[in-house]
Formats: sequence, C-alpha cells, structure tokens
Amino acid sequence: MLTKAWEVGATAGFFGYGILYLLSRLVMPHIPGINTHYLALKPGGRAEWDSRVPSCVHAVMIVLGVYYCALFSHEHMYYRVAYYDDRLFVPYGATGLGPEFFMALFVGYLGGDLVLLLVYRNQMEMFELMLTHHLFAGLCWIVAIGSQTMQWYACFLMLSEFSTPVSNLRWWMAKSCATPTSVMYLLVCSGFFVTFFMARIMCLPFVIYLFIRYDAAKVQAQFHWKETSLWSLALVVHCMLQSYWFALMSKAVLSKILGWDVMEEEGLRQAEEEERRKSIESVETGIGIVSDKAKRLSSASTGSVRSAGSQLLMD
Repeated sequence: MLTKAWEVGATAGFFGYGILYLLSRLVMPHIPGINTHYLALKPGGRAEWDSRVPSCVHAVMIVLGVYYCALFSHEHMYYRVAYYDDRLFVPYGATGLGPEFFMALFVGYLGGDLVLLLVYRNQMEMFELMLTHHLFAGLCWIVAIGSQTMQWYACFLMLSEFSTPVSNLRWWMAKSCATPTSVMYLLVCSGFFVTFFMARIMCLPFVIYLFIRYDAAKVQAQFHWKETSLWSLALVVHCMLQSYWFALMSKAVLSKILGWDVMEEEGLRQAEEEERRKSIESVETGIGIVSDKAKRLSSASTGSVRSAGSQLLMD
C-alpha cells in the first residue's frame, strides 16, 4: 500500500500520464474540426499531440499544488535549503496535498513522457533538448526527495509550468493550420510570450542570486560537495535551456514585426526565379548549339551528294 507522499505522487504522475495519453488517442480522431488535422500528422506528430493533453493537466495541478510553498510559506522561504515537508496531506494550499507529492508527481510525469520520447525519437521536435531536460530535471528532483532538501527551489522552479497550457494551445493551433495573422492566433502567441517570460525568464536572476549569495554555502555545509555541484549545474542547465527557448521565441517575434521572414521568402523566390532563368537560357543555348551543328552537317551532306552527282555525270 502506498503511504508516503512521494510514492503516491510518482505513481499518479506516471500512470496518470499514460491514462490521459490513451484517452486523447481514442477521442481526438472523432472530434469534428480536429480529426482531419490530427489524422494528417505522422505517428510521431500524433503522439506529440496526445502528449500535450497530460502536459496541460499536469501543469495546472503543479501550479495549484506548489504556489503556496513557493510564494507564501514562511518556513520554505526563510529556510530554503533545510526546511522540507514530507506530509501527504497538509493544512495549506489549494489542494490540501503536500509539496513532496507534487515533486514526485513531476518526476512521474517526466518518466511517462520520457518513454514516449524514446519510442518516437526520430519524429519528435527538439528530441535532444527534451531528453536532456527530462533526465536532468528528474535526477535533481529525485535527489531533492531522497535528501529531503531544497524543497523551496523545487516548488519555485515548478511554477514555470504556468506557461505550459498556453504553449500547448499555440502548438495545437499551429498544427491545425490556423491562420498566422488571425486575431485569435496572435493573442495566443502573445499570451505565450508573456507567460513564458514571467514564469521562466524573469525569475532566473532572483533564483541565481539567492543560491550564490546565501544557499550554496548552506548546501556545502549540510551535504557533500557533490550535492553542491549538482545543484549548481542544475541551475546553469535550467538557465541555458530556458534562455535558448526564449531566444527562439524572440527571434520569431522580431522576424514577424520587422518583416525578416517576408524578406527571406522574397530572397528565396528571387533566387529560385534566377536559377530558373539560367536553366532556361542554358537549355536554349544548348538547343542553339545543336541546331548549328545540325545545319553544318546538313550542308556538308548536301555538298557531298552534289560532288558525287557531278562526278557521275562527268564519267
């Protein structure tokens, strides 16, 4: 029987992922207006579509479950390294479930998504980045649960899931051939950009400052140097991944605003037209050369016939 918070959370995360994924796989082909776009995708694309259903549910549950510990719990905020609540049921928060449950829920979810990534590794977008994220995040959260430490950091960083539902909605709309200039699509993209910045980028300097200024020394004093190295590397990798994704988003936004994408398309169109013109000229030149050779051969043949005829008459 499952009695500990991390056991219940990990089980719910892993099997909940599988159940929601299978439900999406059964329902999506029968929803009018969606089924045509869904069935047009490759198997890997449909798998990614279905995986975003448990992703949305997981994100909402995580944010509702950890916001209190991350933003309002004085014990968590003042004793960021040492304080750890391992209870399954707690008297605070919106769900009544403890932070260890949601930490393990996150690990279980990553495990379920990791299986899907490996199965469809050749058809998944950004497979290498997602694999790195899942393995490294899962390892850090497992160490935190096993060592019963760094719970505030885990909860605060999981607030980044706030942007996930909007991200999934934008992806679904893009795969459903939504018009890029439609008001609804632009609103969703704008919302994704803002929520991603708020939840994943804006807080990075704050977290890095707290860890370097105050908490790295506490980790070093309480644990082995390996834990300090792990958490330091975890923050570096987290910052790099989030910054890379935000840079891609910013590039896309600037391209749309400044018209770089239109200029690139125009340049490609002109290059294609120039290449087509050169090909036509090459073909016409080749035809002209062949025609000249044919004329010369024809003239030579006619001259030979006339000479032979004259010789016969003289004979």
